[in-house]
Amino acid sequence: MKRAFSVTDLRESLEDGIIPSTMRRVKSHDNVLKAVGLGDSPGHNGSRVPVLSERELREHFNMPLNEVAKKYGMCTTALKKLCRKYGVMQWPHRKLRSLEKKIASLRAEQRYTSDGHGNLDEIRKLESQRESLINGSGEGGEDEPTGGAW
Repeated sequence: MKRAFSVTDLRESLEDGIIPSTMRRVKSHDNVLKAVGLGDSPGHNGSRVPVLSERELREHFNMPLNEVAKKYGMCTTALKKLCRKYGVMQWPHRKLRSLEKKIASLRAEQRYTSDGHGNLDEIRKLESQRESLINGSGEGGEDEPTGGAW
């Protein structure tokens, strides 16, 4: 059976550092901010602040979405919402990995062929696609649809 607490009793017990056994501690957004080092900053009025800047987010495009979310202690849905806020509609990890594999394959082929300049234009094109994904100037290559699911 749960005990009912009056607001006064609850306030006094919290001031003394005693948490009633019927109350569970919940990892709130403020606790996450404190763990990252952003909590209790001046001017922090309790509103939610993005944990990652756009630059920090783009630095992690080479990792799967789940790993980035786990690294920053947030759920994948919250990370996806943050991505959408910054204009990233699809997490580009798999596309980047695909482009890097194609580039590596063409470079290896270039080394072992007599005409080493044949694939140079295609390599440059793939590298520019990779850079546009990372920098945010374009979301995907020409063979990938612009929208889509995560």
